[in-house]
Amino acid sequence: MMKSLLWKRIVELKNQKPRFIFSLILSVVVLLLSTFIFKNDFNMIFAYFPVALVAINYIFLSSMDDILFCETLISTNISLQKMWLFNMLFTGLGNYLISTFLLIITSLFLNVQPNAMSIFQNIFSLPLTVSLIGCASIHYANYSKLNQYIGTIFGVSFMVISFSFVKFVNLMPINQLTLISSIFVSFLGFIFSWAFISRSSKEKMLINTAKISAMIVNRKIDKE
Repeated sequence: MMKSLLWKRIVELKNQKPRFIFSLILSVVVLLLSTFIFKNDFNMIFAYFPVALVAINYIFLSSMDDILFCETLISTNISLQKMWLFNMLFTGLGNYLISTFLLIITSLFLNVQPNAMSIFQNIFSLPLTVSLIGCASIHYANYSKLNQYIGTIFGVSFMVISFSFVKFVNLMPINQLTLISSIFVSFLGFIFSWAFISRSSKEKMLINTAKISAMIVNRKIDKE
């Protein structure tokens, strides 16, 4: 199961090389803008950059072409819940590690150290970003129109998050309330998305995926 899901992600990343590189460059640009142009407090940047990076990468790396790879896995004994959980954890943890690496480089360059509260907020951003990805990927349940609409709403919210981070991150507080709120929102987001995923149907998924796949193929043919 793990090998199949890893294969899916590797294939996706290989097909998305230009977008992945562009997304990574844009993440660095956002970090530089927030640090050197808008001169935001580094503690604020350290605390909330993981959320911004996940938002940026989701915008540029999510694609309807992913459905074509999901269609192959649906025919196996891998449950939709496991696909969703793996995607949520793989994406969230991967982006968190990238954001941590970039923040450490920036910290060394500026010769500044984040305070304890910003470190805790940074750590608590991991379950928060994982939960947000789970909500944005509700379409894994069956690709119904309702699930696609909900996923789109969260996708749009990622755009707001990524652009707001640059200019308004200093307005975000860091205290015990924000730490508790991060855990609460993470838990609430997971429960909300799980309510959809737990009722997922492979039969409906196959039908809806086949329809969407046909639409994608027809569009590509029309363009050619």
